[in-house]
Amino acid sequence: MKFNAIVPFRKLSKGMINKNFKKIAGIPLWQIAANQATRTCDSLLISTDATDNLSIEDDRNIIINMRPERLAKDSTKMSEVIHYLIDEYHLIDENIVLLQPTSPLRTDKSIQQAMNLYESQNFSMVMSVVQKDSAVLKNGFLDGRSFRPINNISYCFENRQSLPNIYGPNGSIYIFSAKNFMKNKDFPTDAIGTVIMDEIESLDINDKYDYEKAEELFSNYHRKI
Repeated sequence: MKFNAIVPFRKLSKGMINKNFKKIAGIPLWQIAANQATRTCDSLLISTDATDNLSIEDDRNIIINMRPERLAKDSTKMSEVIHYLIDEYHLIDENIVLLQPTSPLRTDKSIQQAMNLYESQNFSMVMSVVQKDSAVLKNGFLDGRSFRPINNISYCFENRQSLPNIYGPNGSIYIFSAKNFMKNKDFPTDAIGTVIMDEIESLDINDKYDYEKAEELFSNYHRKI
């Protein structure tokens, strides 16, 4: 099974100026993701509105797409970008590995584990997750003055340590077939497989604090990027 990586990034960012061009160990965030893609996947499609000179360790089997302005806005959904790329480059028969540049501590090993799981099981999508605080199960929505729990109402009255473990997507890795994506007109969610990543590897850079933490963690733990 072959995998086509997509690394999407915009020149501007809402939470942090030039975020995707910030460097970890001297390498821009977008390039960390691109280098990982060339090491783990069969081909790479970069989608960006940046006009800067984009250099990559291994430039074989790489396409750089200058995305249209309508897909480079703060309000643009990732699903819109992927839909455009699949259609523009006739990727309908490809397996897509979406790698976000804002996850610089992600390891090649986790990408490979996700691809292996996708190959071995009948999942419509495989995504990376991280353990979350189970206390969220005590929460709910308000409908006027009425309380509606997000899950089981009994969790609202459980001791915190008695609550089940919960996990959430960390935004680092998504794998799916382009055909299922186009059929669903969005990420295919019929059967989702998961690869669990720890908190360090799951760090997602949204602001200056996240970036500084990523720099420190990389320095302290010598994570391979």
